[in-house]
Amino acid sequence: MERIQPLIDHGLDVSRTLPLESEANLEKTPVMKYFAVQRERGPAWNTSVGMRQQNRWAEHASFMNRLDNEGFIVFGGPVGDVDDHDFSRALLVVKADSEVTIKKRLEEDPYTQMRMLQTVKIEPWRILLGNDRLSFLT
Repeated sequence: MERIQPLIDHGLDVSRTLPLESEANLEKTPVMKYFAVQRERGPAWNTSVGMRQQNRWAEHASFMNRLDNEGFIVFGGPVGDVDDHDFSRALLVVKADSEVTIKKRLEEDPYTQMRMLQTVKIEPWRILLGNDRLSFLT
């Protein structure tokens, strides 16, 4: 207020140039969006054993469960007509502020670090149908 008082004293209307306190706070809050994330098995994947028999499965599953519990992953799992042995790709629906955030979070996955899984595509997903059913997630 001290910095704008001289402007007010000179008759300038500063009410339209100053952000409201709530607007200033909104600028600091990241906007969360949905993303479709495609992951595929990487070069270190052992094709002779099933998904749950892969090296360090429990660590990977624990990591993914943690992301789910945090609300980062909304939905996720293998896609296609597969069983544990035929797994080749997965789809995740993620709620995040940016693609960069998603990449950073998935880099922490033991399976990413071991090159068991790789992220091949991240796309913003604008949900037009069924959005009302997702309202309980916010």
